[in-house]
Amino acid sequence: MHLRSVPAVCVLPRGHALERKKAVQITDLQDESLISLGPNNPMRMRLEMALAAANVTCRRPVETALAYSACTMVAGGLGRTVVDAISASQFANSSVVFRPLLPAVQFEFAMVLPAHQPRSKALNEFIDVVKELFDAGFASEGVAAGMLGAQ
Repeated sequence: MHLRSVPAVCVLPRGHALERKKAVQITDLQDESLISLGPNNPMRMRLEMALAAANVTCRRPVETALAYSACTMVAGGLGRTVVDAISASQFANSSVVFRPLLPAVQFEFAMVLPAHQPRSKALNEFIDVVKELFDAGFASEGVAAGMLGAQ
C-alpha cells in the first residue's frame, strides 16, 4: 500500500558553494564526493538512474545503509548525500543544509500487507495514524524550510 511520495534533497555541509542555490541540479553533482546509500536501496537506484541519464559521475568516498548516517557523515565533512526530505529534516538547524534536487527524484514510502486477508479495524486505524504522521512530518517547519531553501 502506497503511503506517500517524498522528494529527494541534496544534503550539503554549511558553507558549500551549492548552498547559495535554491535547488541543486543533478548536473551540479558532477565530480562531487557523494555519500551513497546501500546498493539495494530504492532511493539509491533512482538516484543512480538520474545520474546516468544526465551523464554525471561522482566520487564515492563511503557508503551507508541509513539516510540518517549519510546526513551525519555530511555533517562530519565526508561529502554530500541525496536522501528523502523527511530524513534530512532531522538535521534542520544543524551543520548541514538541504536543497531540493532537480530533476526531482522521488522516494516512495509504502506498507506491505497480506493480499488475501481482510484488514482489522486496528490495522486500519494504524494506517490512518501513520498517514497522519507523514502529513504532519512533511508539513513540519524543518521539511518545508528545507524544500524552499530557507534554512
